[in-house]
This record gives sequence, structure tokens and C-alpha cells, in this order.
Amino acid sequence: GNGMSYQVDGPIVPTIESIYSIMYNNRRDFGTFYEQCLTDNQEILNILEPFLNYREVDGVREKIYSSNKDYLNRYTIFVNNGGLPYYDNETGNQVTSATNVRFFSNYRYTVYLPTNDAMQQAMNKGLPTWEDIAEYLQIDPETGQTTLEDDELQERGPIAAAMVTSLINFLKYHFQDNSVFADTPAIRNTEYETATMDSETGVYCKVTVSSTGNNTLSITDHNGTTVNVLDNYKNMLARDYIITGSNNSLSISASSFAVMHGINGVLNFKNLTNGRYDSDWADKSAAKRFMRKYQIKN
Repeated sequence: GNGMSYQVDGPIVPTIESIYSIMYNNRRDFGTFYEQCLTDNQEILNILEPFLNYREVDGVREKIYSSNKDYLNRYTIFVNNGGLPYYDNETGNQVTSATNVRFFSNYRYTVYLPTNDAMQQAMNKGLPTWEDIAEYLQIDPETGQTTLEDDELQERGPIAAAMVTSLINFLKYHFQDNSVFADTPAIRNTEYETATMDSETGVYCKVTVSSTGNNTLSITDHNGTTVNVLDNYKNMLARDYIITGSNNSLSISASSFAVMHGINGVLNFKNLTNGRYDSDWADKSAAKRFMRKYQIKN
């Protein structure tokens, strides 16, 4: 016959949570990762545009993109592209309208959320934060402008650009193509692409996912470190919507599905040099080498 019919004891409804709202509602345990994914860092990006948007080839600097605004958008995680605005359930206040993951399309994904403790351990090894970068650039919190002299900015700019690039690639490495659930069947080692790209090879960096079954899931990063999905934070379903129209004629023009898991560590897109993140920008030469390989182009 043409399929089967089943009687159920309730309506089947799609998820109304987005990737952003699940992060926001679980920020007590994953707030450090959530805060670094926020998109209110335009002041830093504007100051660093001359360093982020150029590359050196045989000692010659060339601009990559002519549109600064479009290019700097590549250094954000969440954007307002027609997604649903998000409101705090307790206060009723709107939190943000930038609620859609910028690099998601009509597909299915997995998002891994490192705990606050795991993020703190990474920061102890030199993982930069937006706060660190703003302090390094000596940005005045009232004006949003750097207090560095031009010659000082020329010295610090390449290093700060490498810090931003490292942070964004670190964050994007926790967003994976294909939805993988912590379920009962065992999963053999399977590689999946993440949103982080090696710009020299044009290949997306991968993670290896496996499971022994019994609702478990393990993820191994490029550094060879394996982390596990947390029992209390797994298989959280999310969907990002792109809404078009207005008033009574709203419609869903596109959407992305994702499953989200809390994990007991962080995922690294490259081998850590000397066991630290900040070795990649120990000086201007190291920063430029790092940028050649991992400069963000999409």
C-alpha cells in the first residue's frame, strides 16, 4: 500500500526554538561560548578592516573584497536576514533581531556547545575573547575608537587581526554540516565538515564523530582531542527561519534545521603550537603566516 496511518495522542508540532534561543536560554552553562558568538563587535572590525581585508603575496599587499561592509559581515556568527526577533521570556524585552546563523542555508546541521569551564580552560591557553582584543587595541568604551597612535596601530593591527580570525574560526568549528544525534545505534568514525575553512587549500576543516550506542556521542577535533556529549544537554532541536512579507502576508522563504549538544570540552580546528592558541600571533611574522592559512573568506 501507499504508506501507513497511525493514531497519536497529540499534535505533531515543529520546534519553535532557534539556535540563538537555545544558546540564550542555556547561557548559565554555556554562556561564555554564547557571548563570544554575539555580533556587537563592529567597532573592532571597523578598526581592523585594513588588516583583515588584505593579504600579502610576494610582499605585495592586495585587497580581497571591495565592499568593506560585506566583507566584515564574514566575521559574524548571527545576522538579521529576516529571522524572528528574540524576546527574553522573563522580562519580555527584545534581546536581538540578529538571530539566524549567517552561514546556514536550507540544510541540516549540528551545533556543539562547550561548557563555561571548557571555555575557561581554552582561554587559559591563550584563546582570545572580544574583550581581550578590545583591550589590546586600547578601544575607548565611550567612543568606540582606538587610542593607539597610527604607528602603534600598524604594529598591533596584524596581531589583533590574527586574534579575531582565530576566535571566529574557533567558534565556527563548532558548527557542523549534517545533523548527528546521540541515539541508540552505534556510529563508526565518520568525518563531517565544519564551517571553518583552510583558506590555503580551500577545504573545510573536519571533525570525526563516533558513538558506541546507548545515546552517546563523541567528537574528535583536528588536534586529536576527543570530547563527549553531555547527558543533560543533547539532542536539542532548533530551526532558523527566514521570513518574508509583512503584516498578514508573512511566509517562510527558507529555514535551516539543527540539533544541538552540550560538550565537555572544546573543539580545535588546528594543532595548538606549544599547547597554546596565542603562539599563532606571538609576533607580526607569526600572525601573517596564520592569516595566510586561515583568513576568513566566506
